Amino acid sequence: MPRTPADLVRMLGLKPNALIVAINPNPSVLAWVQEALPDGAVLAEGLPADARPNAILVWPTEGDDLDALFQRLRHAIVPNGAVWAVIPKQRRRSE
Repeated sequence: MPRTPADLVRMLGLKPNALIVAINPNPSVLAWVQEALPDGAVLAEGLPADARPNAILVWPTEGDDLDALFQRLRHAIVPNGAVWAVIPKQRRRSE
């Protein structure tokens, strides 16, 4: 688990001058990423119609078909781009 925003950005491999897109983001995580963005990097919400991002950070919902989602995102990024899915651990239900 990253301890600082810079640790998180480094862990995600976000580079200077990159276009990073967040889909259905957690606001607190998004604020951390924004705080430590490399020089010239841009963080936007939602897939742009006119550009291909270098990295996509996606928070899938329970109803998402993950296979279809990843196929769509794979074709949306630049070659050698990255898709990071943030999926919270399921809490154990006490019996």
